[in-house]
Amino acid sequence: MKVILSIMIIVLIAQTSSFAEPVLTFGRPHDPIAEFSSQMLLKAYTRIGYELKFVDLPAERSLMKSNTGSLDGEVNRIKGIEKEYGNLIMVPVPVNFLEGVVFTKRHDFRVNGWASLKPFSIAIRIGTKFAEFRTAGMNVTKFSTYEKIFLLLYNDRYDICVSSRMTGLYQIKKQNLIGIKALEPPLETITLYHYLHRKHKALIPRISKELQRLEQEGILHRERALFVRKLLD
Repeated sequence: MKVILSIMIIVLIAQTSSFAEPVLTFGRPHDPIAEFSSQMLLKAYTRIGYELKFVDLPAERSLMKSNTGSLDGEVNRIKGIEKEYGNLIMVPVPVNFLEGVVFTKRHDFRVNGWASLKPFSIAIRIGTKFAEFRTAGMNVTKFSTYEKIFLLLYNDRYDICVSSRMTGLYQIKKQNLIGIKALEPPLETITLYHYLHRKHKALIPRISKELQRLEQEGILHRERALFVRKLLD
């Protein structure tokens, strides 16, 4: 009787496990842009029966772990990152966007493209690829966090920094950094995409379809506007 009961328990556990939702773990840098993208991915993956987990890591380390397959993919990255990280495949539907903006405390000039940043000392975050690519060859210093970058900017250690508008305004509010301002116009507006490790290539058509639905239903734009208001209020 005990043997039969044990077998029944084992079978029950196996059946319960078979009905559990599959889990994917995605890497992301610790910033508001990635936080919002994570919310959109949660909505999309829930529709196709997946549970998600997110790991906040330094931006470059996150890419490396996703590329090796230690993580299942990246929450959001710029288009073309697969050229450097060959095991990552882009899901071809935008999940978010960012405005690349110059922030400064002690300078005031009209931004006229990336070349207009050449005379200045620039701080950027390690692994923020759009800024790394565009400022190559300039007087750039890289740091691991935006918290440190904006504090250094506030203390007049650097002339300018480059980040997304959302992230910069959030850091100014969070650290009460009076006097730092965003310069206009933005350097560029960049579309962001979700990336999967190649072992999940078969998922791309399904998740693409759900992300398209979120966009068509107006959820992406409506939720983003709400997210920004809450973040900066």
